Amino acid sequence: MTTADTPPQSLPEVVQLAMQNRRDIAALIETVNTMAERLTAAHERMVQTLTSLIQEDRGHIAVLTTGLSELPLKIESMATNVESLTGKVGRLTGAQQQTNDRLTEMNGHLTTRSGRVANLSGDRFEKEVTRLATRISRRQLNLADATVTHIGWDFTTIAVSDIADLDGITDSEAEDLNRADLIITGHDDAGHTVHVVAEISGTIESTDITRSDRRAAILQKATGQTVRAVAIGNEAAPEAIALAGSQQVNILTMPTPANDD
Repeated sequence: MTTADTPPQSLPEVVQLAMQNRRDIAALIETVNTMAERLTAAHERMVQTLTSLIQEDRGHIAVLTTGLSELPLKIESMATNVESLTGKVGRLTGAQQQTNDRLTEMNGHLTTRSGRVANLSGDRFEKEVTRLATRISRRQLNLADATVTHIGWDFTTIAVSDIADLDGITDSEAEDLNRADLIITGHDDAGHTVHVVAEISGTIESTDITRSDRRAAILQKATGQTVRAVAIGNEAAPEAIALAGSQQVNILTMPTPANDD
């Protein structure tokens, strides 16, 4: 049993009990005050924390708002950059196309010039062969009184119509015959007229053999006389040699004429 549960017996005991109660009340008040102070401090800290968080959130919201407000401008700037880049790519593509066109044009010029050089060399060879035609006919074809009766590249020479009856052949055959590089007319050992249809090329190809054979057949059809098919060059491709053997076309080779330059 505590002192509070025991009825006071005397005045001193009552005084002592009152003082004890006063001390207990003071201690309780101090405890309450301490707890109140702690709660107040905790509340203040919580308020400060919440205030700080709100301020941070406001800062984040402000940054986000600014970013969102600037986003259309950035998108527009990016679109402008893309458009500019597209234009540059287009200009580069156009410049590349112009370069390709120029290269193609230059290549065409080079090809044309190369062709002209080749044609000059080929024409010179044809003229040299034509100059030596009678000698070639006499020595290699055993023709007497050989004369050049047609030169395909020289329109001042005798036309095919002057040595052949074109009524017996078609217009296309006559035109084809007129394209023959060289036609020589002479006589064999028996005195019979013999015509030679010659194709001239630095390097004899299968096409030369085919043309010579075809045009010789046309001339024989038009004249009814003996016609020999000949290909003249300074060399012959193997396939041309094989084709000439099967079509009975004579291949005559001679050196390329020396350059006079």
